[in-house]
Amino acid sequence: MLRGRLSIPEPNGTRSTAVLIAVGVAVGIWLLTTVVGRTSPALVAGCSGVSVGALTILRDTETPAGLAITALLLPVVGVSVLAAVVLPVRVLVPVPVDAILATIPTAIGLFGLVGAAWLAGFGVLGLFNNTVGNGSIADMWTVNNKAAVGPSVLFAGIIVGRFNALTQVPAVGFDSLGVTSVLLAPRTATVAMITFLVLCSFVIAGGQLILAAAPIVQLTPQTSQERVEAGVNQLSRLLNISLWVIVSLTVGGLVAVVSSVDIAAIAGRYPAVFALFAAPGLRRVLLVAFGGAMLIAAVFGGVQLVTGRIASTVGWFVPGMLAGATTGTLAVVGTPAVSMLHDRVPAAVAPLVEQVTTALTPAGVIAGVIVIGMSLLTFVLGVVIFGSGINYFPVETAGSAMAATGLAIGAIAIGIFGASGLTVFAVVGLSVFVWDIGDRGATTWAELKTESPLQIELIHTLSAAVVTIGGIAIAWVLYATVLGGIVPEGGTVVAMLAAILGVVVILAAIQG
Repeated sequence: MLRGRLSIPEPNGTRSTAVLIAVGVAVGIWLLTTVVGRTSPALVAGCSGVSVGALTILRDTETPAGLAITALLLPVVGVSVLAAVVLPVRVLVPVPVDAILATIPTAIGLFGLVGAAWLAGFGVLGLFNNTVGNGSIADMWTVNNKAAVGPSVLFAGIIVGRFNALTQVPAVGFDSLGVTSVLLAPRTATVAMITFLVLCSFVIAGGQLILAAAPIVQLTPQTSQERVEAGVNQLSRLLNISLWVIVSLTVGGLVAVVSSVDIAAIAGRYPAVFALFAAPGLRRVLLVAFGGAMLIAAVFGGVQLVTGRIASTVGWFVPGMLAGATTGTLAVVGTPAVSMLHDRVPAAVAPLVEQVTTALTPAGVIAGVIVIGMSLLTFVLGVVIFGSGINYFPVETAGSAMAATGLAIGAIAIGIFGASGLTVFAVVGLSVFVWDIGDRGATTWAELKTESPLQIELIHTLSAAVVTIGGIAIAWVLYATVLGGIVPEGGTVVAMLAAILGVVVILAAIQG
């Protein structure tokens, strides 16, 4: 009865299948950590993926309480995503200029480990949600975007309030400019690039507010409402994608600035692009467009309140308000932790971090970290949605497919990192095992809609194990004989590809 009332998502496999996949993922991630030599990035990334998966299930209960708790916890989960990315960076920084190429395999190994652990953890939780491959992740992406508005507004307010202090930080590049000068006549390429992207994101966000508040479909003749509604939804998706791209570019630009990338030198190579960024006329148009969009959205929102159409308006703003409340609470409670974390910052960037913290205040730093983390979560969910859109993650087996893909990503990463062929083969084998057992479990669940007998589960497990071991054995023989003369020493990536080929051939033969 509780399941029906709360509309709790159904699993897409049996419990024994989920346990086997979880064990396979845990062993695979452990093998990856033994090669890379770092446990904390994998642990943080795995916990982050599991947390996002849990919030996705909670949101899919389709209850006000579920949505509220999801919005309240999204800032925390966003920070976990950022932490999973920062930990490898902390290991790599600083990188001497003459050692950049030599560091690439290490970077791929570290970030591959993080990506594998996050996606595998998210996939394991996806086993308990049969909608994870059928719009659930897209809904979560939308909720995260709505929730990010609250922390973004709070952070923007802190930036405005502390702007004079920020102008004193040399690395930020604002010098002693006023707000008007920064927006309309930036004097440096860095300021021009960042503020132009921010203005573009404001305009797109204003367009989204208009679409959310304007009664476009309601004012359309009934005979055309379906076509108009489809057009509005398509435009909304286009605006969402555009905002995601702009936010990603902005975050990338900020990372480049903090990493002391010479933006002025880049501007010298592409003068036309940066001239467009700094064009005062275009900036005035963007500011006017943003102001006009906010005014129009406010008018339509007021009309909705007056006419009683409050549900959609409240539904749009509530996640942002709740996430903003969480951000404010964390900014106050977590202030002492900021100074404690300074000791863990790499010495190369410690002075800059200290200057920015002094300018923004610790509360401002926490708000900024949450905004960046939620932006990263938007990007990650967008990548997963893209994978689902091209049918890489089938609807019926999306959870196990994501977990298997995570391990496959890890196998490629440690192959480039320089792992032994046997370790790469083992991780590939676990990836195929997870995929095969997930496929069998989903088929059984679809047919029985209940837990299958132990004998069937044992047969499925043994069949998947035999197929995997057989495929890896064939691939190993190929690597040791046919490929032995053409693969250079340490060429484990080619060995891994041979392993995948062998397993796929056997699977195709057995499954028809």
